[in-house]
Amino acid sequence: MTDSRRLGWWALWTVVTAIGYSLGLYAGFFLGYMLRAPIIAAITVGAGVGFLQRLVVQRLLEPHRSRMWSPADSAGWILGSVIGMTFVFVVGWLVVEVGQVAVDRNGVLGLIGAFTIAGALTGFVQERVLRRYVHQSRWWIAVSALGWGASALGLGFLTTLADAVYDVFAILMAPAIAGVVLGVITGGVLVRLPTRPRPLTPS
Repeated sequence: MTDSRRLGWWALWTVVTAIGYSLGLYAGFFLGYMLRAPIIAAITVGAGVGFLQRLVVQRLLEPHRSRMWSPADSAGWILGSVIGMTFVFVVGWLVVEVGQVAVDRNGVLGLIGAFTIAGALTGFVQERVLRRYVHQSRWWIAVSALGWGASALGLGFLTTLADAVYDVFAILMAPAIAGVVLGVITGGVLVRLPTRPRPLTPS
């Protein structure tokens, strides 16, 4: 893949990650409020990001458009994001509701920690898919942790700033910017991982 194509793929990955992050969060908040089940937001963010990324990563790993990307690969990639984001919600609920730990209103540090661990968990699940297609796939676990943690930093900072100045626009844009941060970090590394000439057969 030429440098220009790598850059184009990286930009596309970043855009779809931001879209999935934003739509997943907005849809999750709405459905969670309607159904009185806040955990839905975690599931929809993970599913939104995972589904759209899956469409783009398939283009990167299938240069000849062969049908090597199986339904199991798709399910594993999306499930990784869903598991990671659900982890964020469950940990937050256990800390606040069960542990009765007082957390400040924004909880930025806690958010970063939870998202970083969730990113590592997401990366662990998705790496089992990637290992068939790329060399050095274990880097994906660390990169996913860094990307999700950094996105939480941006999300927490922007919402905190927006609350301070009562800027509704900033609140609405926070998920998109957080998604861009996630996409830039993860896509920038993934596009550089050397691909295998043929996918390995699942063991």
